[in-house]
Amino acid sequence: MDLITKDDVRNLIEKNKDISVSIFLPTEKGGKEAMHGRIRLKNLLKETENSLKENNINDNKIEIMLESAYKLVEDTTFWQHQKDGLAIFITEDFFDYFKVPVKFNEVSLVSNQFYIVPLLSQFTGDGEFYLLSLNQNNIKLYQCSQYTIKEIELNDTPKNLSEALKYDVFEKQMSGHSGSGSTTIMHGIETEDRKNQVYRFFQMVDTGVINSIKNKNIPLVLAGVKNVQAIYRKASKYKNLIEEGVEGSPEDLREEILHRKAWEILQSYFTESYRKIIKNYEEIKSTKQTSNKIDEIAPAAYNGRIENLILASKFQQWGAYNQKKNEVDLHKRSTKNNVELLNFSAVHTFKTNGNIYVVSNEDIPGNKPYIAKFRY
Repeated sequence: MDLITKDDVRNLIEKNKDISVSIFLPTEKGGKEAMHGRIRLKNLLKETENSLKENNINDNKIEIMLESAYKLVEDTTFWQHQKDGLAIFITEDFFDYFKVPVKFNEVSLVSNQFYIVPLLSQFTGDGEFYLLSLNQNNIKLYQCSQYTIKEIELNDTPKNLSEALKYDVFEKQMSGHSGSGSTTIMHGIETEDRKNQVYRFFQMVDTGVINSIKNKNIPLVLAGVKNVQAIYRKASKYKNLIEEGVEGSPEDLREEILHRKAWEILQSYFTESYRKIIKNYEEIKSTKQTSNKIDEIAPAAYNGRIENLILASKFQQWGAYNQKKNEVDLHKRSTKNNVELLNFSAVHTFKTNGNIYVVSNEDIPGNKPYIAKFRY
């Protein structure tokens, strides 16, 4: 699969198994160097075999689990169509891979959950956002990052004004108003009656948007002509609606152009957001609202207490979490009875809609490998 979204990460987290294999490697986009990926993957699969044996998995089961990955090694066409990094995930009954625009370090890890920390670096400084296209004939909602755009179905929501007029509630509220088509209304809203129709229509759309977005803190960008955007802003109750929008008729712009223009608006927003998080951490780091100790961070993550989690991309710390005692024991190396604690913290922070940033060590205050701000 090309690229990855936060929904894909969520699906990986939900596929928790006692034996979960995660493999990451850097790849090249073409040319002779592209074939280096085959060698890297082959070597990583050998490491994976050894790790599976250490977990008491028999040879026959190992062969079945890794069969699809070994097929990739031999697929010349596959290696000629890569991005910057390849992530592979395997369990006894699951196999998937993602080509992503991130240069991974080589990693082969066997644990009781997929290792998602390297994937999250794709979303750092590249936060998730939504794009609402106010196309006159077909309203569309997209889930986006810097590299991805994916349409989200707006269930039980009219896609244009003509469709909205068929809704009984809408008809009752708008009875007596002239005009039933959407074409003229969305390009040039000339009368108060038509403005009222569009306003009510956008209220219905906004309800559908709010019901479709799981995390209401994610920013939403509008795309549409200026006066149409203005009406939607008045009608909307979405709390993180970005002031600046993509201006112009969306139907005149290809999807990738809409996406690029929306990202240009959001890029500075996400950069400034991270700066504010770091500044806030520095201001309160001597209080109990923060921590730079993994034996405090991991239990807090498990209990949904983390608001912001910042991790160093190349650091690993192994250990075991005792749920009854709400304590962590730190270990020097990986065993079949422990987990990578940064990944454990990231998984549980992700599940409770905390913010996660995976950055280089020097970008974390005090050059610490992990810091967190707690919700309470």
